[in-house]
Amino acid sequence: MRRDSQLALLVPLFPIFLLGMLPMLLFPLVGFAGLAVIGVLVIACGFGEYVRAMAEYNEHVIVRGYLARSDQGRHLSSLKSASRLAKGFTAAGVGITSIAIIGLYCN
Repeated sequence: MRRDSQLALLVPLFPIFLLGMLPMLLFPLVGFAGLAVIGVLVIACGFGEYVRAMAEYNEHVIVRGYLARSDQGRHLSSLKSASRLAKGFTAAGVGITSIAIIGLYCN
C-alpha cells in the first residue's frame, strides 16, 4: 500500500499562501480606514458586475435582435443571476464600509 505524501500538495500551494498572507499582515497597519477602502472596492465590484450583466443582456437582445422564446428565458435567467450576485457584492461592501465608519467614529 502506497502512502501519498502531503508535501507534494504543500509545496505548490506555499507561494499562494505567502502572497495571500501579505494583505492580511497589512490590516493592523491600515485599520478602519483601510477597511473602508476595501468596502468601497467591493461596492465597485458589485456595480461593475451589474453593468457587465446588463451589457451582455443588451447585446443579446438589442444587437442580435429577435430571440426565440427559449433564448429569451435563458438570457433573462442569466441576467437575474448576475444581478443577484451584484446585489450581494454591494450589500457586503455596504456592510464592510458601515463597520469601518462605525469603527472610525467610536475609536
